[in-house]
Amino acid sequence: MFLRWMIRNDNRAVVFGIWNGIPASELMLPLDVHTGNVARKLGILHRKSNDWKAVEEVTQTLRKFYPADSIKYDFALFGLGAFEKFENFIDLASLQKIMGRNNYFWFKQFLVIQEKAAMKVGTDGVLLGAWIDVQNEQKILDIGTGTGVIALMLAQRTLAQITGIEIEKNAAEEAGQNCKNSPWPQRIQIKHTSFQDFAKTADFNFDLIISNPPFFTNDKKSKDNKLAIAKHNDLLSFDELLSGSDKRLKDTGKLAVILPVSQAKKLIEKANQKGLHLIRLTEVKPTPDKEANRFLMEFSKSYAEIKKDGLTIFEKGGKNFSTTYKNLTKDFYLNF
Repeated sequence: MFLRWMIRNDNRAVVFGIWNGIPASELMLPLDVHTGNVARKLGILHRKSNDWKAVEEVTQTLRKFYPADSIKYDFALFGLGAFEKFENFIDLASLQKIMGRNNYFWFKQFLVIQEKAAMKVGTDGVLLGAWIDVQNEQKILDIGTGTGVIALMLAQRTLAQITGIEIEKNAAEEAGQNCKNSPWPQRIQIKHTSFQDFAKTADFNFDLIISNPPFFTNDKKSKDNKLAIAKHNDLLSFDELLSGSDKRLKDTGKLAVILPVSQAKKLIEKANQKGLHLIRLTEVKPTPDKEANRFLMEFSKSYAEIKKDGLTIFEKGGKNFSTTYKNLTKDFYLNF
């Protein structure tokens, strides 16, 4: 609170603004019972305890609205908190919609803004980013990066230099901003290009190529062109994905992909024909009593015995996440 008074300058004599050595953009929200309660009701804070992690969460959310001086919202949050039943005269549903509650996704170490990208953060991408075995990779390529979530996850998990490519302009811009705002901007580069062009022109190869690719083929397309690009493989067929990966992988490199089972089987067959061998396969079930609906796959240029296992997302009944899934994703999801 003291830093807020001394650093901020709103030209209204509410704060002093006499310290110029620290920018207002670096300030953290002073969090008390009132601001915490209001922030939770508005949907900009989800952590239950009023601790430092809650301060970080709500401050990062407010920086989305006004990065240069996000703490200017402090007085408004505190003032609303003085009215115990303020929700009676404020349309919370409308306010939450205006603030874009579904336009961002918080992870433990980074924030993903998803206002422009057609494909939002989903289970498939998070699964793939958490599942792939990474050890000493130095260069990683994320094909169809979307919001940049997989690139960000791998930046958290490794010390590698990561390139994300995205053919849809709005998504590429958003992914670039997400990576720029992350703790690892110097290690992630986002390029607005097709994989076909990138595979032809890149002057280096990768230890790991990873992709949560579009997989619809003859299905009816969405009227939203951005969504159609994200979901349908017209602009990147399996043959092109495999040929480009074979060209841009190091001899010891690997390709990691997640797909629905029917499409995964087609990819495995095509990969084998192109000299990319399946070396690891995880069958993903939604619940223990259902069939697998996704395959997590790892391919290599070198033949090896396939390592097979299974993963269940939910416990029986579909209400609670399985312990295995929690353990796999606990470094990322806030509630695990």
